[in-house]
Amino acid sequence: ADAAARECREEAGIAVGIGPLLDRVTAASAAGPLEILFFTARPLDDAPPRAPFAWVPLEDLAARRFPAANDGALARLRQGGS
Repeated sequence: ADAAARECREEAGIAVGIGPLLDRVTAASAAGPLEILFFTARPLDDAPPRAPFAWVPLEDLAARRFPAANDGALARLRQGGS
């Protein structure tokens, strides 16, 4: 959870409060199996994300492309798991 908050700040330029675990996936990578943890999060201020990141309405996510490993987390968000 701490790493997720740090990455949001470093990569997207936003401060977030990390919430509950949303999904846990093991995915294949060139270096071997990779465990991915998806957490819910809320912005701590009104700062916009740094490009190329952007806030996207939940209903618009279906029109965007994501790795297959994200499928479970995206389904949970659509079901109100945020």
